[in-house]
Amino acid sequence: LHKEVNSRTGNCVTPAALATVAPRDCRNRRPMARTCMPTFARNIRPHVDSELANASAQHEPAAAFSHLERAHVLGQASTVQHVRVHWHMLVWGWRQRSLRECLGQMLRIVGAATKTALGFVPSGNTGGANISPFKPLPVAPELAAIIEQARVSARTGS
Repeated sequence: LHKEVNSRTGNCVTPAALATVAPRDCRNRRPMARTCMPTFARNIRPHVDSELANASAQHEPAAAFSHLERAHVLGQASTVQHVRVHWHMLVWGWRQRSLRECLGQMLRIVGAATKTALGFVPSGNTGGANISPFKPLPVAPELAAIIEQARVSARTGS
């Protein structure tokens, strides 16, 4: 898919989006740009989706949360995916009637939304309220390989 950069906003756009579905700028009646998902986020999303689906399929709460933690490690370098995983963790906490997890996830959602883009995320942190949000942890080798593959693909454009 061919993408261009909007010279006015610096956002990544597709010509089709500009021509057909983009909202119109009310001052000059030209289509406004739509931002595209950053490449790393696009590359890592299927892996995060897979872990979230695995979490949903579990009947045992601990097994479900383990998949949420894996999704967190995978997605924490992308603001959208990071916030999304914390939302799922909040829902998990609500279903478990865990006040501690719910409060922890509310704080983490705010942190993920405001700090991820600045790079303030501890590598390997599993994202649960049982772990300090500032504590780096080792990344499982299979997750590290997936993250590295997504980063390399983002750099090379493949």
